[in-house]
Amino acid sequence: MLTKRAQRDDHNTVRLPEDLTDEMDRLIGKHGFRSRAEIAKEAIRDLLKKYPLPPPQPQGLGRINGDATGVRLYDPKIEGNKAVHVSVRDNKGVICDYHETNNCEHVKFALTLSDVQEMIRKRRKEGWRIELPEE
Repeated sequence: MLTKRAQRDDHNTVRLPEDLTDEMDRLIGKHGFRSRAEIAKEAIRDLLKKYPLPPPQPQGLGRINGDATGVRLYDPKIEGNKAVHVSVRDNKGVICDYHETNNCEHVKFALTLSDVQEMIRKRRKEGWRIELPEE
């Protein structure tokens, strides 16, 4: 049987100013709130809806910057210079310059980026033939 502390391991404690908790206490029993935790959870959920977070980046990859030829990514698994360039090329598609392929994690990640998606749409309108990797 788990102790009370072990049962709560998936929760965190947040310290709030007393004047704020006093206001929270005044809400308890109203609008269906039974505790400070319920009030705090609803307030945080509303805040997260107002300011949505970007989706988590897979496997530690990150966008460094983009240019007219593609996007530069950060990959913590690569020794030394951790930057990888993913190019958008006419008649070749989206290619990872590091792996020289169109079907690696860098290409898959780059294809989730809005600026890369926009670059592909723009280049196709200009007549480029850009093949995308199969899922």
